[in-house]
Amino acid sequence: MTSPELPRAEMQESERPEDVAPSLVIGHRTLATSQSREEMKKRGHELDDGFFESFTLDLSEAQVKRRAEREAKLNADEEDRENDVGALFASGWSEPDSSEVQPMRDKELDDAYFSLLKTVHSWLGAEGAQLRIATAESHEYIQKVFSISDEKHEEWLEQLRESIKIPKQFIRVSVIEGQDLPIRDADGSSDPYCVVGLIKYSPELLDGRSKTKHLRDVVDDETKLKSTTVINNSLNPSWNEEFDIEIEDMATDCLQFDVWDSDPERGVGDALKNITRIHSFIGFRKYFRHVAKTAIHGAGDDFIGRLYIPLKEIPSDGVEDWRHIVNKYQKQKKGQLHLKLQFVSDKKNFAKVTSWDSPFTEHWKLKRQFVRHEANLFKEKGGKRWHGQLKSVALSLLHQHAIQNEITDLQQAAIDWLITSEYNEKVGVDSQYVLQSLTDLGNRWDDCADDPEQELQGKRIKKVVSAVNSYQDWCAAVLSKMRDIYPAAQTLSHKRLALLLQCYYKTFDLALVRKHCPLRQFKESVFKTLVNSTKIWFERQVALSEPQIKSDATETEALSYVALNCIDDLLIGKKVYALAFQNVAIDYLTVTFQHIDSLLAPIIQRRMDAINQSLNTLDLASSEFSKLATATFQLYMAVKEFFQFEDDFPTEVSKGIRIFKMHAWFKPFVLTWFELAYQKARHRIDRALELDHTAVAPLSEIVKHSSSAVDTCSLLFQMRVSWEQLGWPDPSAAYGFVLKVTEYICGAAMYYADKVHEILKQKSYYNNSGEFDVTENLCVTLNDIDYVRMALKPLPEALAWDTIASNLEAENGPEAAKQSKEALHRFLLSADEDMRNQIALIVEKIGERICVDLSNHANQIIKHPPGAKFEDSIKGLMVYLQSNLQALNNWLLTTVFMQVLQPTYNLCIVVLLRLVQDRRDLAPSIYTRVFLTMKTLWDFFLAQGKGLSEENMDTDTYKALLTLVEDRQAESPSLISRYLEELNRDLAESNPENRGFLTVLVGYIEPKAKLCIKVLSARDIPALDPNGFSDPYVKFQPYPASAFSGKSTPQQTKVKKQTLTALYDETFYIPTSANAFRDFKPVLVFHVFDWDRITKDDLAGEAIFSLSSVPFVTSEAEVDGLKQTMMPLWLPPQPTGEIFRVIEGRTWDKEAVEFVKVRKKLGKMER
Repeated sequence: MTSPELPRAEMQESERPEDVAPSLVIGHRTLATSQSREEMKKRGHELDDGFFESFTLDLSEAQVKRRAEREAKLNADEEDRENDVGALFASGWSEPDSSEVQPMRDKELDDAYFSLLKTVHSWLGAEGAQLRIATAESHEYIQKVFSISDEKHEEWLEQLRESIKIPKQFIRVSVIEGQDLPIRDADGSSDPYCVVGLIKYSPELLDGRSKTKHLRDVVDDETKLKSTTVINNSLNPSWNEEFDIEIEDMATDCLQFDVWDSDPERGVGDALKNITRIHSFIGFRKYFRHVAKTAIHGAGDDFIGRLYIPLKEIPSDGVEDWRHIVNKYQKQKKGQLHLKLQFVSDKKNFAKVTSWDSPFTEHWKLKRQFVRHEANLFKEKGGKRWHGQLKSVALSLLHQHAIQNEITDLQQAAIDWLITSEYNEKVGVDSQYVLQSLTDLGNRWDDCADDPEQELQGKRIKKVVSAVNSYQDWCAAVLSKMRDIYPAAQTLSHKRLALLLQCYYKTFDLALVRKHCPLRQFKESVFKTLVNSTKIWFERQVALSEPQIKSDATETEALSYVALNCIDDLLIGKKVYALAFQNVAIDYLTVTFQHIDSLLAPIIQRRMDAINQSLNTLDLASSEFSKLATATFQLYMAVKEFFQFEDDFPTEVSKGIRIFKMHAWFKPFVLTWFELAYQKARHRIDRALELDHTAVAPLSEIVKHSSSAVDTCSLLFQMRVSWEQLGWPDPSAAYGFVLKVTEYICGAAMYYADKVHEILKQKSYYNNSGEFDVTENLCVTLNDIDYVRMALKPLPEALAWDTIASNLEAENGPEAAKQSKEALHRFLLSADEDMRNQIALIVEKIGERICVDLSNHANQIIKHPPGAKFEDSIKGLMVYLQSNLQALNNWLLTTVFMQVLQPTYNLCIVVLLRLVQDRRDLAPSIYTRVFLTMKTLWDFFLAQGKGLSEENMDTDTYKALLTLVEDRQAESPSLISRYLEELNRDLAESNPENRGFLTVLVGYIEPKAKLCIKVLSARDIPALDPNGFSDPYVKFQPYPASAFSGKSTPQQTKVKKQTLTALYDETFYIPTSANAFRDFKPVLVFHVFDWDRITKDDLAGEAIFSLSSVPFVTSEAEVDGLKQTMMPLWLPPQPTGEIFRVIEGRTWDKEAVEFVKVRKKLGKMER
């Protein structure tokens, strides 16, 4: 719907609505900026000692502070204290005799020193993986290790030369297998064996510059030659044979390996017997060659190939690999040999130089001394955790000692572990080295070819196992103090914890430990350690948090601190420690969480049971209860944080955790608290209204509201936040809480609206008389109510109504979800409607007061004479509206102003309607003035698209007024035409009793400016005479008369006697202009009468013919060619309707008076 359009003839340029009234400028107003946190807290303490703020702002700030402290703790620059012995003592670890390993006694030092001197002078092996250290360098190093002076060293060295015989040295050769050896027999295979011995080395042997010789030709003493067994019919023989060959000179001796094909036949006859073994052409060739050789040279083995290995190229720790063999010219490869070479000494010839019972003990003591020396140097340089690495000279000396004394790899690994574990307990060893030592021990045990128990023997195994057990106890002690020793913020300490756990795990994974300590299990040990350490830590937290002054509030607050510390510990464990334990298949978080739950949950439950039981006896309005409520809320918020771990556990684990059922412990208290909160809210609203003052927003065009509205919205917000902070974990119970919270919040908002409305009444706002004027109190009141009403809008989202409905639907079906939503929305809609009604009531009072003012100003519109200017008649009304509405717009919120604007507009339209509704005697120009007023008001309230919408302005009242004005502002001829056309349409739609039919031809002869009417016939005329017939004639008249130059004389046909079907065929002419059909929309009214000689003629029926679409022709002949019109005849009704009453009211218009007279006469005629 758009604004009404004026008739063109009456719309003057000077009377356009925009030129006659000021426009309404509507700005979008908002409330002042909401309170800051500090302002909110300050104001809350002014009103009620900050009851709500203590549960929202203070708790929120405490949570933020707590998170910041937690982050700071995680990021603090702390060092780990893995080797802080004092920390271990506190954990229950027994203190060692000294912080260092005890040194050897003098006698042991002498023995060890002699042993090392002997080792140096009996050096085995070449420069290789273990470098051969120069004698002088070795002597210098051991002098430092044993703190021996040069004089003492020379004395002992001389004594060594005189008293100790250097033992024999051997090279132990293991011929394991051969591969891809060449064919030497006629049957396509060979019968290989290998001969090995020592020869003197020369470079020509290896570079092919001289022809090599067989060992049998070089070595005179056959006892120095070693030979494997013959493997028949194989090119890939497996021997697995071992020989010890005495070394004469390490620098010049060279191993030579000759591989032969064994031929046991003694003559040609024996050779010929093998002809049946030939399988190929090549076999025949080899066969005949063999026969010829046997015939010439007699029986003999075939040479396959040889290999040279100088002893100086063999590392002291030996070698095992594959070596290619070549022909005697060293040009062709003849397969490979798998060899293992190792240096050994003749222990039978060793002179006993130490008092120790075995080489094992001697090696242990020597290595222990080296470790002690290196560890002390490391400590002197400021090191904390010895890395376990010895200098190369020490490693070489120990390696030589092990070779010369045939100390096995397993024995060396056992010795290394004994020393590593000892030093770890005393001074600390890097866990990486501990893990390496354990791994080496395990690998050597698993790889031992012989029985490892035989190699270590009983006592040594007990020592190794005892060291492992001792280390396990040490690990357990460290883990029990893990939170102190491995700070969460130290990244390096996390890695060391992971290494420690790997070492701990490795001790249980060793085969010798599993065999000798089957009852010790890794997981059980770790679980026990974690449980004990968590218990000790928890008890310490409880002790540290214990209040000095005990009360329900202080003890509850202390318990919340314990819960928060547990949360911090679990978060740190999850972020820092869990990964280290995960590497050894331990779920640290689950173990720790379950034990904390077993310790903390019973305490919290007992505390809440006591609080819930006291609710009936406590004075809820007392300060004691406020303190207890604050502490309980703090405890709840702390316990709620445990739910962040819920997704970290499988369902079966979560079900067993008691703290995840904590909501049941707090439910009675929370219900009581919200009841108290509602009472406190009403009290705060009363107090806020007492302290009320106007708060002005910092805007260019100010908008006012009271401080009580801000206070009320603040407490509604905090009541909502209180529930949000609760984050109730039980979906099924959450609905009941949210329903209650919604009820209380909406109730508090309605309470405020009722109170401010009551205050407005008390200020006699409704009793004021005189012309209405905008007041500050009125605007502030409207703003306040709407401001609080708008504060309820976020409730569905803030209280998660959709989530609650979804949870209910999942548990109880869609009907339960639907009912829950409806119940919640009922509270909200009821509150919203209540406050809207409060606003509407105030606005209604505004309407009552301005209605009289509007009527007075509107009366000027019709009181001004018809010739007066439009702007003069409307000026008073528009100035009144503009001044008052602009003032309201400047002071009110936009939402409130729009609620005022709509009824004001409606009232204007109603006033106009009442003004003219019963005034049909006014001139059309007055109605045009009213029409222009409507147009002006439309544009004014539309306010360039910022005011009311066109849809809201197009009301039923507006439409009624528009119709009325459009009717009454028309001239009488137009009204007459409209009345007759509407009458004809209404009769056709109502289908009254048919009185026959009239057939006519009508056309406008344009050249003659005449309307041609041909009355052709009438049929089915009712019998109006006693003889059963009628004497019909047709009488017609054009309307309005103004369309026909004011001449509207009736014309009629001849009378047709005694018939019900009359043929007339008569032609009539009425002069008129062509413009009359466009300007007046004229009609022809036909009446069929029954002629009576004595009495008045009877009316048979009436027909109306519209001339608005009459065809234009050029001659009368063309009229005959037009389509005939047959019209039904009806009796004319009594004249009624708004248009007729308007015409009837124009007593000053002759044409209107005459028309009314005719229509009334027709309505009264005998039927």
